[in-house]
Amino acid sequence: LLHHGLKAKKLSLYQLLAPNAFDYVQGYVPALDKTVRSGNYERHMVQFQWHDQTVKNVHVDPSVLYDYQKRLGAAVQLFEKRIDWLSCASRKLFGTVVENKVILLVDTSELNRNYIIHIQHCLRQLLQEQMANKVAFNIIRYGSETELWRRRMEPPTEANLQSAWKWVLGLDCSGSRNLLGALRAALENEHDRKEGHTVDAVYVLTSGMPDQFQSVTCAFANETHQATGVRINTILFNIDDNTIEGLVPGRYGNIKDTADYLRHLAHAAGGRFHWFRETGVVESDDTKLLMHEMDKAVNYSQKSVMLIEALKAKYPQLEVTDLQPIEGARSSPAAAKPPRVPIGPPKDTKTSRARQEITSGGVRSSSADAKKAAWKPAGANTNSTRHGIIPPTSSGGGSPRTAENVQRSNSARASRTNFFTEGEKVLGQSTGQVYDKYPTVLDQRPPRVRKHVKKVIVPDIEENISSKAWLKKYGLNKLKLDLYKMVSGPDCNHEKERVAALGRAVEAVYCKIFPSIMIGGAVKHLQLTLNELKDYQAELERALKRYLKRMIWLLQGSRRVFGSIVEKRVMILLDTSGSMESQLDALKQHLVTLIWDQLQKNNVKFNMMSFADVTSVWRADGPVEPTDE
Repeated sequence: LLHHGLKAKKLSLYQLLAPNAFDYVQGYVPALDKTVRSGNYERHMVQFQWHDQTVKNVHVDPSVLYDYQKRLGAAVQLFEKRIDWLSCASRKLFGTVVENKVILLVDTSELNRNYIIHIQHCLRQLLQEQMANKVAFNIIRYGSETELWRRRMEPPTEANLQSAWKWVLGLDCSGSRNLLGALRAALENEHDRKEGHTVDAVYVLTSGMPDQFQSVTCAFANETHQATGVRINTILFNIDDNTIEGLVPGRYGNIKDTADYLRHLAHAAGGRFHWFRETGVVESDDTKLLMHEMDKAVNYSQKSVMLIEALKAKYPQLEVTDLQPIEGARSSPAAAKPPRVPIGPPKDTKTSRARQEITSGGVRSSSADAKKAAWKPAGANTNSTRHGIIPPTSSGGGSPRTAENVQRSNSARASRTNFFTEGEKVLGQSTGQVYDKYPTVLDQRPPRVRKHVKKVIVPDIEENISSKAWLKKYGLNKLKLDLYKMVSGPDCNHEKERVAALGRAVEAVYCKIFPSIMIGGAVKHLQLTLNELKDYQAELERALKRYLKRMIWLLQGSRRVFGSIVEKRVMILLDTSGSMESQLDALKQHLVTLIWDQLQKNNVKFNMMSFADVTSVWRADGPVEPTDE
């Protein structure tokens, strides 16, 4: 729709009418002592309600509306063709898979045992029609436990697609619907991270209510989307609302509640929701957007018909062919193209007096220039050769008040006051001057410029430093986004003074103009414009997304267990007492991840020591280099 929608093709009715749409003009007329509204446009044009609920006077050209109606019908046919294309083949089952690196999550819970053949058929169509042109893909089945087709994403070669299809044929149904575990297996895969593979989208095929609550799953999906940009698309396979005898689902919900759950999950992660059953598509976000665009086109078509009818009612003498809306044109047989009837030449208008004076040859204009040059202000010297300029005053040594002198006087730094002298003239003058204001250092400062909200610039590559050191470089205070400092100036103080006549404290006049906020127990004034507040909010959201990305990085891999090791020489102490016996295998696995993920990658010298009743050191000669040996 960004390339072929009504707005992209400039088929919005308001875009078409905007050059010839005029607002009502209101103004106060002193002679009438009241506010009047212009009526010339209202008498000669058609009134039309705009999208902001205001009424405008619109000039209607029937030929333009006939051509617009034709292009609108072609756009609707294109939308219908697109809907038909989305409702066939594998797009009827999964929608359009538009991302390059995707992971498929397949619901193989016990409740899908009777429908596993249908699920396998859907996956076969998807692998055959839409997976061949992708960069990488993977398939994960989930019930109570998860199982991956491959440990990492693989390119969709012919051999890999055939291997994936054989793996799908061997799927078995068991357990409940642990959707959150499947999402974590897809988005927190250490093997993909080591290979440098980033997931673009996840497609979830399920037939019922997941085990986790909606708030938990949607919060996880939203945070992941904000940090990594991964979209989660949900596909609901509508099965019969009956359960296998003796089997109780983990969480029960009817088909409407399940659809609401999956719809909110997809929208929270920036994805799309698709709902189908054996008979066809029930609901699809892609189809819904196209239907909304078609409804908008039909609405524009009906408004075009209303404009033609209003024009015929205002000018009955015009022979204007009726305009049919899109629905009527679609249902009725194709008719001949209606002839375009011109409205007619415009009416003669009376030329203004200023235009009548402008004639060919410049005769009138030259006489007007002569009159203008001969004009002199009252009291001017008739013998002066400088016509049209006020002569200088004879006293005070002042200069003529020309436009250049007025600008120069406004920029003067000292002000003077004239006064009359008594008695005889002093130095030949009866007036004097005194300086009552002198330039100061403050007057010589350049005008103050408002400080705009700075853009947030934080590198995407994570630095292996502590959070305290990282926030010193990229915290809100360093990024100039601290709200306390933005309202800490002297002009932001909320002042009150006690007025003895009133017997109470009174606020300053400007306190009622600026919004007041409570910061640190004191009332401050927020002297920011609306655009500055919007910029501040946008930059603040960018900073929060970057902080969330940093948190997710700290909770991945070995950093989730050991934290981030920022030193260059470390000693690792391991508790090998009896209380750690049950966790010893997990500890060994985490140690292997620590050595390769942080120590070897960051070239950290290390040594290890275990302690229980006695202590044991791995290397007696101290920390060693993290080599492969």
